[in-house]
Amino acid sequence: MEKIDFHIHTQPDIFKDNEFKFSLDWLERYVKQSRLDAIAVTNHNLFDIDQFNEIDNNLNCKVFPGMELSLENYHVQVIYDNDKIHKNELMHASQRLQDLNLGDRRGISISQFKEIFVDWKNSILVFEFGKSNNIKNISTELSDALCLVGVSSPHKFNKVYLQKDMPTPVLFSDAHATKNNSDVTRNNINKLMFKQTFVECDDSRYMSIYNALKNKSCVGLTSNMLKDSFNIKIDNGKNVKVSTGLNLIIGNRGSGKTYFLKNIKKLVDESELFEIAQFQSAEKANDILDTEKTKAINTEFKQWKSDYKDQWDFIYDNFIKNDQFLMKESFVEKLDNYLDNLRSYHKRNNNNSIANKIVLFKETKFVPNDLISILDDKLRQINNLTNSLELWNYMEINTNNSVYKLKEDIVHFKLLLEEKLKNDKLKEKIKEKVNSILQSIQNVITSQTGVPLIPKINILSLYKRYYFTKKVNMFLNKIVNKKTLGVSNVDIYKIKVNLLPYEKVTEFKKSCSLKNISFQEPFNKFYKKKQYVQFLKEIKTSIGDIPRDSLEKIFINIKAELLTSDDIPVSGGEKVGFSLMLALEEAKDKQYVIVDEPEASLDNKFIKERLISKLQEVSEKSTVFVVTHNSTLGSLLCPNYLIVAKREHNDYSYLSGGFKQKKISNGNLEIPSDKDFINAMEAGFDTYREKGKIYENLRDH
Repeated sequence: MEKIDFHIHTQPDIFKDNEFKFSLDWLERYVKQSRLDAIAVTNHNLFDIDQFNEIDNNLNCKVFPGMELSLENYHVQVIYDNDKIHKNELMHASQRLQDLNLGDRRGISISQFKEIFVDWKNSILVFEFGKSNNIKNISTELSDALCLVGVSSPHKFNKVYLQKDMPTPVLFSDAHATKNNSDVTRNNINKLMFKQTFVECDDSRYMSIYNALKNKSCVGLTSNMLKDSFNIKIDNGKNVKVSTGLNLIIGNRGSGKTYFLKNIKKLVDESELFEIAQFQSAEKANDILDTEKTKAINTEFKQWKSDYKDQWDFIYDNFIKNDQFLMKESFVEKLDNYLDNLRSYHKRNNNNSIANKIVLFKETKFVPNDLISILDDKLRQINNLTNSLELWNYMEINTNNSVYKLKEDIVHFKLLLEEKLKNDKLKEKIKEKVNSILQSIQNVITSQTGVPLIPKINILSLYKRYYFTKKVNMFLNKIVNKKTLGVSNVDIYKIKVNLLPYEKVTEFKKSCSLKNISFQEPFNKFYKKKQYVQFLKEIKTSIGDIPRDSLEKIFINIKAELLTSDDIPVSGGEKVGFSLMLALEEAKDKQYVIVDEPEASLDNKFIKERLISKLQEVSEKSTVFVVTHNSTLGSLLCPNYLIVAKREHNDYSYLSGGFKQKKISNGNLEIPSDKDFINAMEAGFDTYREKGKIYENLRDH
């Protein structure tokens, strides 16, 4: 990354500036304090070769020759490379402009400009925003040159930067290199040092900066807006320069791409690395998809269980935990058995027997009070309420009225309830003792006389069991039906979570993790016929205890499916794309990301429209390394850096450089990148041209 200022005056404009004296010392301090890598000297319609050479010989940065020019209605800085040919051209141009005596208003025509500035096509032209009219038409007038828009503030920079039809903006100082200036805004270093532009390139050579300035994405007002570079040292002792942003690694098979990735993994902290290995996106597509489905199922199923929590708690408490309603016999069967026993009793019983003359023999037992257990539970809930400090503190802070009276009333009620329960429990104990004594007496009489006890039945309890069994069956019949619980959007797809009955006993066993027991008979006999309570009894008899969190899954199956936006099930390739997008989203939290040949099972449309933008998005916060042989991905990715792997003399070598700079280097050798890039993407220029002909032939119809 380089920091540049291509608009510095070392001589005043006699028509608009107050007189000032050039100071090399001031310019040296400005360059040092601003940490500039390159500057351009651009005096108005003037180029002083002797002064320029003095500056070039003394400054510790690159210095480029230039001129601020009046061009028709434009104010434009013309900057050239620092060589003898261009400095001579600027000298002659300066003399021509002096001869034309332009004054403070006139500007030369574009045709005159092209005549005077012979090599203008290789120049950088910076048109000042606000001083240049019809700035959007610059590209049509001087399209062969690199045209930029010079702005005077960060606000204007952002305004131009965001307009797609505007050239690249740059912010330069327009400084006067002097110690004393009547306009202090032109030589105050503390203010001027924030009016420069950062350029994403490897060095401050003219062509490196020139190529970078062609792309808005390579220009920024702060270093944070751009990507820097750093060296990776590999095992063979060589350094490879890479970008902190998006790196594209190319090369033939066996050229050392995998070796390079292994070196990266050795150098970085494992906790800061996210890797999508070669073929992993295709192989792990189902695993990633299952994970997302499970997340969606858990979310929707949790809400659904919450909606029916009271009903499921009742079923568990009364049919599983206490088993009080899970009868072995039906209501009718139980009643028939009682009547049969009663008829048998009357046949065998002699009313004149001694046993029937004893009152206690015919006495019925006390019925237990079911309300006590319910009140016990409510008392525990009240205790939890009164003991919750967080609740009362929250109430005190967030309500206007005092909560102490409310708390006192609840505590008073709790004490009354405790006293009542205490008395009722004592009565229950007495009843239990009486029932026990009565049972003992009746047993003795039966054993001594041979007269059986009269059959007993708690018709209320029996009917209660019958009633709740029927209600539970009705509830289960209502909910054990196909229903969509929810739809969640993930990337461009959606996951639909469905509740549905089990179709096969294997689905039931898998969902409930039951392997070694056959449930085929009860499944067919009861579940398929919607006799769910009877099915529950069979399951409890077979496996014993049923955990509370497994109760719902005994009756219902939960499935999720991945669909397109049109509700069509996704294809195999779409699954791979979906899983890859999710993996890259997860990768955004890591400092380093490796993506090795992600194109497996993906079509070029997906690569162009989805994958490339996602990789670029991840590289905004992470250092990303992408390996590919796919020409669509490679050619359209527009990485910050290109890394070319080669195998030479049984050793791996690497050349790298800014992709938009069109050069790659290993530190000793620098070459154009086009040949290696096209060789890797298209198997050479001949193949590239041949494919182009084929495409054109297909279009020619």
